[in-house]
Amino acid sequence: ISKLDRDLEDINKEEMIINEIKDLDKSILSIDNIPIYLEVRMGIAEIEGDVSTYEGIRQAQIAYSYIQTDDLKEYRFDLKLEDYYKNIMNIAGSFSNAISNHEIGVAYQKIVSSKDEKVHSAELLARWEKEDGVYLSPNLFIPIVEKTELIQELTKYIIIRAIEFLQKSEGRNIIVSINFSKRDFSNECIDFLL
Repeated sequence: ISKLDRDLEDINKEEMIINEIKDLDKSILSIDNIPIYLEVRMGIAEIEGDVSTYEGIRQAQIAYSYIQTDDLKEYRFDLKLEDYYKNIMNIAGSFSNAISNHEIGVAYQKIVSSKDEKVHSAELLARWEKEDGVYLSPNLFIPIVEKTELIQELTKYIIIRAIEFLQKSEGRNIIVSINFSKRDFSNECIDFLL
């Protein structure tokens, strides 16, 4: 058998295994008459040459992290994901310090009534200006922070800013809106809000 035939045979085996795993998605496994609903998501990395098993697992984990943010079922690791992973680690690693160092600010987005075209409330939105003056888009850092416990830290910070905003309104009838993540509906965050 030629090397090309062996390579094609290996690729076919790999695809067959991946397809068998994918077939488990949305299936139901019954144990003691209790239905267990299966959902399959895969981060896939190809280990070849001098790539260690540890490095292959790390690459598969990076691919798996990527599918979670984009709501995909599977993704194969490629080199562009390396920069993506470094960016995630950088953001998650520096976010807590950003709050402590007052790099996280609040933008007040006015909400206007369609009836009388007057401002009737404001929505508080997080903004991140780094020490070097570079702004990070909320579309970049919020999805990363939402996947960690740091989202509760951000929510508490925004709650405090909302209360300060209301205290400065000097008795005017102002409505303030803030956004919550599903992780915020824990006892800790709700107790803090109350």
